[in-house]
Amino acid sequence: MQAVAEGVHQFRIPMPPNQIRPSSRERYTLVYAVETAGGWVMIDAGMDSEQGLEALRRQIPEAGLDPRDFSLIVVTHGHNDHFGLAAKAREFTGAPVAIHRADATNPYVLTFDAEAGPPEVDVLLEGGEELAPGSGLWTIWTPGHTPGHTCIHDRERRLLFSGDHVLPVTTPNVSRYPTDTGNPLQDFIDAHRALADLDVAMVHPAHEHSFESLRARVDEIIEHHHERNEEILAAAADGPRSAAGIAARITWNVGTWDEMNADTRNMAIWETNAHLHYLMREGRLTEQARGPQAITEAFRAAFGGEPLRPIALVGCGRLGRPTLASEELADAGYEIGAVFDADPRQLGHTIRGLTVEHVDGLEDALAASGIAAAIVAVPPRYAQGVADRLVAVGVRTLVDYTGIVEVTEERVRVVHVDAIRAFQSSAYALAPPAAV
Repeated sequence: MQAVAEGVHQFRIPMPPNQIRPSSRERYTLVYAVETAGGWVMIDAGMDSEQGLEALRRQIPEAGLDPRDFSLIVVTHGHNDHFGLAAKAREFTGAPVAIHRADATNPYVLTFDAEAGPPEVDVLLEGGEELAPGSGLWTIWTPGHTPGHTCIHDRERRLLFSGDHVLPVTTPNVSRYPTDTGNPLQDFIDAHRALADLDVAMVHPAHEHSFESLRARVDEIIEHHHERNEEILAAAADGPRSAAGIAARITWNVGTWDEMNADTRNMAIWETNAHLHYLMREGRLTEQARGPQAITEAFRAAFGGEPLRPIALVGCGRLGRPTLASEELADAGYEIGAVFDADPRQLGHTIRGLTVEHVDGLEDALAASGIAAAIVAVPPRYAQGVADRLVAVGVRTLVDYTGIVEVTEERVRVVHVDAIRAFQSSAYALAPPAAV
């Protein structure tokens, strides 16, 4: 814990090693306590772990504060190293939790970590509001890293709490997922430009360290992305290439493509997707195939064109949701008839006429419907358990998105479909020169 300004304390909340940066020296999220006229505001909460909770509980009194001094917990964005402890912090402080509306409802943000979903939100932010009358803390909507990323501007102290939007060393990840329809990299760049002229003496980010010279760092980050765009154009210059094929040719600070594990490669591909769609909007690249068509082709290859209906979909996250949304898949005879998930923020949503049901009711629902085929689209650590439950209730065809499901019953057919590869299979090439 350290005081970084008058009425501002910085807490370091440890982060366990992850699959993306297993050897990274950075193992903490920077959480801030900011004094306002209406009480103290906590900005971010840190990743949920025993060590993290202990660190948060210990550092609050070290700063001379009582947990009940907090009147609000603001989460800058919906990644688990920021919201993970928010629910527990709400319990021991009594303070409500606020997050931007776009991150409270975005399916990819909500499934970024299936075990550490955001707590039920008490206050939905829009951007541009004062957190409380007279607090002097104003929200700035800065989409890109996530759709609802929000920075907090302390106008009186001339401080910016930048979350992951502006970091002093690392360039934040900007990803585009299969069902995204926007241009997150353009949003990210526009949000940086909007901050450049802000009256700020010091930036307090959620990682690394505090720094001055906001404008200079904004310019560096924008320039990095322009350089990455040129690198991507060079990678696509010798013919159509998939997002994965282009990502494999790019220089990454986490290692070479061959050195990356599967999770790191996926992150690299999603970020490459953001650049590809930015360049397409600029007219510099063309897209020659689409992911939903590829997933349909994968099903056809697996089943020889044999229709499969109805199908239960277990897992409505980053791969399940675009599967459910695929009109091409339904038109080809692979029709989803029931959808299940465990995430409370997914439950009750209606997609293509189907309501997402809780996975606890899976057996009763399938027994009543007679569905005998299912897609396993849950995180790998849950896949085998879900598959065993499906087989026990009479499912005889399993489509496994994880590649790890094993079934010994001879009556059960297991088909492994590489959905990640399918949804990333669009090919990109340089756009032809504009006519003069």
